[in-house]
Amino acid sequence: MKIDADRLLKEARALAEQKRRRESKLTPYRDFIINAVKEGIPLTTVHTILKTQCQLEVSYNNLRGWIHRQPEFRKSAEADDTARSGVMLSE
Repeated sequence: MKIDADRLLKEARALAEQKRRRESKLTPYRDFIINAVKEGIPLTTVHTILKTQCQLEVSYNNLRGWIHRQPEFRKSAEADDTARSGVMLSE
């Protein structure tokens, strides 16, 4: 039985393309969300604004998880851990 490697590779690429993570619904509002959180506006307020003013249906938990995945907050979280523990993380 002969295997058509080119055909299989083409199918694998197509499947991989379908499974790639699509852009979040929150991405267009990224600047607003990041700035609001940095200013200390409660996340419940940000969630309400997105729902009422932007007609964006997203759960509070998904919004919170999305924020925690953003690079600005990952870096600051690492810095906070360092400050609390008094231990510098090696580069």
